[in-house]
Parts: sequence; structure tokens; C-alpha cells
Amino acid sequence: MGSTVPTVPLPTLEEPSRAIVKRPAMRKLAALVSLVLALVLGAVYWNEQNEANRSRDFTAALAQAHSALSRGDLGATERALVVLAAAHPDHPGVGELRTELDQRRRDQVAKREQLRDAILKATRALGFADPALSSAQAPTAAETPAIDVAAPQTGATDPGESKCNETLAALSLCPDHARGAQ
Repeated sequence: MGSTVPTVPLPTLEEPSRAIVKRPAMRKLAALVSLVLALVLGAVYWNEQNEANRSRDFTAALAQAHSALSRGDLGATERALVVLAAAHPDHPGVGELRTELDQRRRDQVAKREQLRDAILKATRALGFADPALSSAQAPTAAETPAIDVAAPQTGATDPGESKCNETLAALSLCPDHARGAQ
């Protein structure tokens, strides 16, 4: 029978086995690599989610600005445009909104001038003076004559003749006075 059992030398306390030392180091390295990989993937995923949210917010703000412009609220449109242009100055939607707002302002100024010219023509055609000059030359309250207006007749009689008090007689609410006035 001459079979021999191979014997494995046992490590001694003086010299530890290299296999025992390598296992914990490899586990720590694998844990560190998985942690770094998880952090990188999490950051990429969070960035994509954050970018999607920012894009959605930008699109909503751009739609609100267009809505304000379409209803003629140029102040709200300008405030929204300032915020949008600060975040995305090169976005084509921002450039388009800026162009539309500028055109709307030019149209508004042109309409204002046309209205001013029409008012001047109408006042001259009616024989009035220039409205800008007439408001400056309007007479003061001291220069205008006082108008004497008589009190209207109510049909009420002397309150002493009736059972009504003075207030009801003045308002012609007494039945006796109402019949007498008719």
C-alpha cells in the first residue's frame, strides 16, 4: 500500500500565509470598487433625472411666457424672458420669444402714435384747441363763475299740518302729503 497522503505545511505564527493576507485585501478592494461604481452610476442617474426636470421646468416657463405674450401682458412676458434668457441664452425658443416681444412693443408704440394723431385730428376738426395746450390753459376754480341752482320742489307741505315728522315730510313719505301733492 504505499500511498502517501500529501501533507500541507501549516502556517506558523512567525510567517503568515500569503493566501490568508490576500483574501481580506481583495474583499476590501472589491467593496471599494463596487462603492465607487454605485456612486458614479447614481450620479449619472441623478444628473439625467435632474436634467429632465430642468428641461420640463424650462419648457413650462417658456409656455407661460408665450401665454402672457398672447394675452398682451408684456410686463409678465418681459419678467419671464429675463429668467429664461439667464438660464438658456442661446435657446431658439428664447430668441423667438424675444423677437416676438420686441415686435409687439414696436406695434404698440406705432398704435399709440396713430391714436395720438387721430385724437389731434379729431380735436382740430371739432374746433377745439390742441389738447396739450388746452389742459395747461384751463381756468382755475376761482376764475369760474358760480352757478345759482334753486332747490327742486318736492310737493311737501308744512310738517305742522300733518302727523308726519319733519324728516318724512321732507322726503314726501307721508301719505297725507302724497295725496295733497297729486
